[in-house]
Amino acid sequence: MDLVKYARESGCYLVEDDYDSEFRYDGAPVNSLYELDPDRVIYIGTFSKILFPSLRLGYIVLPPQLIMQFREWKRLGDHHTNSISQLALMRFIESGDLERHIRHMKKVYRNRRNLLLELLDQYFPNQYRVLGDSAGMHMILDLRGIEFSPDLVQRITDSGVYVVPVEEHSVMKGLHLNQIIMGYAHLTRQDMELGLQRIKSAIK
Repeated sequence: MDLVKYARESGCYLVEDDYDSEFRYDGAPVNSLYELDPDRVIYIGTFSKILFPSLRLGYIVLPPQLIMQFREWKRLGDHHTNSISQLALMRFIESGDLERHIRHMKKVYRNRRNLLLELLDQYFPNQYRVLGDSAGMHMILDLRGIEFSPDLVQRITDSGVYVVPVEEHSVMKGLHLNQIIMGYAHLTRQDMELGLQRIKSAIK
């Protein structure tokens, strides 16, 4: 509400990237800023995660007063987005198949998230906490007493497991040394077990 109030008072626009909002597993959906003030919020999204990245289609929901200007910028920027892909996606949406697809994948990703949480209990009992697991396709693993130094991350990588330290993405350094980002959307149980075994071995 403070952000929206600031945008109204200063005459600026807020750009809202509602990333992974379709895949929320716990609690009620979080309202978008756009719903609070459609005249001051530019809402953007992509079909890369919902469908697949090579589709290369995204969207912008604009305040009415910006539509003509953005159309011109789009025309000057890349002339036109692939018509066949746009038409196919339009029909996919209009038929209700996109909504059904999202509902199905939400169940799939929720089950994989739950499985990873269950396996973390087995491999790191009473040693971890997770952050950001209520939505999306990844979570933050916070391991008490473990610093994911460049050497440790390299050992994990050399073992065949790709992890990303949160520290690489943080503005204030030194506050997230014991945290890594763990994706789970594409993993089987066997993948998860093998990955956690290798992480634990690299730590030891």
